[in-house]
Parts: sequence; C-alpha cells; structure tokens
Amino acid sequence: MNETIHFRRNGQSLSVFKHKVEFAGNAFLPQRAYVPITVDNLKAYPVVSFGQYVEEGQLLARAQNQHATDIHSPIPGIIGDVHSLQTDYGSQLDCLTISLEGRFNMLGKRQPNYGWQNSTAYELLRIIEDKGLIYTEKPFISLGAKLRSAIKTDVSVLQFALFDFDISCGLEEVLLSHFLLEIIEGLSIIVKILEVKTIQIFYTRLSAQIKEQISSHLMVNSEVVFIKSKNTYPFYDSRQICLDKDGNSKAFILPPSTALYVYEAIVRDRPFVSSYILFSGRGVKEPKLLKAAFGTSIGSLIEECGGIVVHPASFVINGLISGYSTSDFDIPTSKTIKSVSVISTAHLPRFQIHPCSSCGKCINTCPMHLNPQLLLRKIQTNNLDANALFQLSMCTKCNICSACCECRIPIADIISQAKKRGGK
Repeated sequence: MNETIHFRRNGQSLSVFKHKVEFAGNAFLPQRAYVPITVDNLKAYPVVSFGQYVEEGQLLARAQNQHATDIHSPIPGIIGDVHSLQTDYGSQLDCLTISLEGRFNMLGKRQPNYGWQNSTAYELLRIIEDKGLIYTEKPFISLGAKLRSAIKTDVSVLQFALFDFDISCGLEEVLLSHFLLEIIEGLSIIVKILEVKTIQIFYTRLSAQIKEQISSHLMVNSEVVFIKSKNTYPFYDSRQICLDKDGNSKAFILPPSTALYVYEAIVRDRPFVSSYILFSGRGVKEPKLLKAAFGTSIGSLIEECGGIVVHPASFVINGLISGYSTSDFDIPTSKTIKSVSVISTAHLPRFQIHPCSSCGKCINTCPMHLNPQLLLRKIQTNNLDANALFQLSMCTKCNICSACCECRIPIADIISQAKKRGGK
C-alpha cells in the first residue's frame, strides 16, 4: 500500500509504497564472511592474525577511539586477509575475511536470561561497551560513548518514538510489531543507566492495548508521558522540545532498534554480531525481515528473499529520504545497515547535478529554519563566518534539502562533510 508523508514546513509530500512484512528468522550463514572493521568511517584495529581460528563472538578488532566500537566474529572460522572494498557510493570498507569452519557456541544454543535488575548502572554500561553496540541512528557511534556523554551532561528526559524517523526505512515499525516486549525491557535498561526523570513516548498511531503493554512492562520509576506526533517529517526534534538554559539538549533519543540490541546484549548475553535488516520495495520478490550475520553480502540476502523481479535493479540503504543508493550486490552487512529497498533503475534514475538555480525550496522546507542555499555557497568558497558555523551546528541531517533540490545537489551530504571537518 502507499503511505504519504508530509514535510513539516511547506506542505510538500512523499508517497512511499509499504509491504506488510513478517520476521523470517535468521538468514543463511555465509561460507566466507567479509566483516567490516570500519563503521561509518570509525575504525577498529585487528587483534587476530592470518590463519588463526576464531570462535563465534570472539573479539576481532578493538576500537581505536571512544566513538568506535569493538568488532566480534559473527561466525566460527579461519581468519583470512584484510579486504578493502571500494563501494560505488564513494566509501571504502576495510573487512576481515572469515571462512566458516568449526562449531557454534551461541547460535542454536539455549539462550541465557540474565537478571539485570540488581546490576548497577556502571555494570550495565560496561556490558554495552564490551558487546560492541552502536547507536542505530546517525551518527552511528558507540552506544557506550553516547550514553557516557548523556550522563556527563545530566540528561533528564528520554525520548522514545514508536515509529521510524525516516518512514521509508520501515525497520523500527516492523521491529515494534514483532519484539515489543523485548524492546520495552531494553528501554528499561537504558532508563536505569541514565536515571532519567521522565520518559516521553512519541507516537502517530497507538492502540489502547499497546499503550497498556508499554505501561505495564516498563520496569522504571520515571514519569511516563505519551505524546502524539503529527504525521510530518521530521516527526520531532529534541532540540526544539527539551533545551537547557544554554540551548543544549537535555534529552536522550532512543530508537527501538537500539533498545532491542541492548536487550539482546544484556539479557541474552550476545555480542553485536548480527542485526535485523528489512528487505522491501517493488523490486524484491518476497519482502522479509531477516536477522543477518555481519559480513553477509546484500546480494545473498536478496536471493533469500526470492531474488529481484526487475532488471536492472538498484537498491537504497536505510530509507529513501536519508539513505543512499547503490547497485553493488557484494556490499557486506554491517552495524549500520537497517533496511534495503529494492527498486528498478527506471524509478531511480541517475540524476545529473546542475548549478544552484536559487529556487529557494531548500530554505522553505528546512525544519530548523536554516538557509542551506547560503550555507552551501559559504562551504564551497571556504568562507564560514560565525553565522554559518552556527547553522552547521544546528543542522539535524534530516536530508530534506537534498530531497527537494531541483538541481539534484547533495546539499545534506556537503553540509555533513563540513560538520565532520569541524567547519574547516
């Protein structure tokens, strides 16, 4: 069915085709896994050597800085060479190859049920760091580092959304329909770590039954507030809802997928070696939600969904608004891939970029009331004054400016790269 999403400011809309998707279980394991040790340009240093046998869940690479995460082996096997994969969207992935061999010590075994309620917040935080969890929205950084930062700034509110921030991604909504109780327990663990006073639960649609389940299964003493969001994109922004006197956010936003992985790491004692990926779009034969081991190729997972029904085909990773397109079926799954939308190239043409025509659409649609057109020119001329630097800091990476640009200029990506350079 088609679902329409409206942009927050100027009334423009985007029609998204959505399937009803069921959880199909664990995906087939790769005979050779190409496990990325680079996560969103954050690298980990290998601690294993060529020819070494590794067990399932064993540490493969250690984080090089506080924002990176440790990498664990998704399968038992023999370590091969470090493989550098140059993607067709301009990013290089450094991967450790593992040839499947040996016995599994987690998959297929009886799952533990760790009673975390008597653990301290510090113990829970250390487990999250040791298991290699990331924050599953941009920026894809270490969840442990993000939680420590939130504790340092003394956040008082946790904001939890019962929907996808990018509706065309669809993963969060499907996870909520299949793993609601596990997600609620993961949410409870994060609340204990942060010791927040208030939990704000945002929703666009909410049945009385789901509301009762959330209220009755949350293991917290915090105040719980349900807030209805308008069906506009972006749905909400923490900077506009909960600010301290200096303009800093006093809220921690928690995606449902992050809460689910926290539950699996703490309660089920599993390192982050596989993730849930939603395969959808008119170009895939059987839309499915699969749990795939890191290092499995996207192409083999699409085959597991019955293959493609359109030729030639492309796919968009992590949503039509905020994601990126590729035609490379050899890309391995990683901690940052949440959804794959398979579509025909007829519906995803290779647009030619033209010089800015000053149409002003990016200005009219920006939910933060920034001036992307002016900011783009200042970045290109390396003339970032105080006002431009302030606008850079306020950008929330919603990608609406790029989606609306008639000249097909990747404005959001240019702004994001400037933010990573610190405005230089």
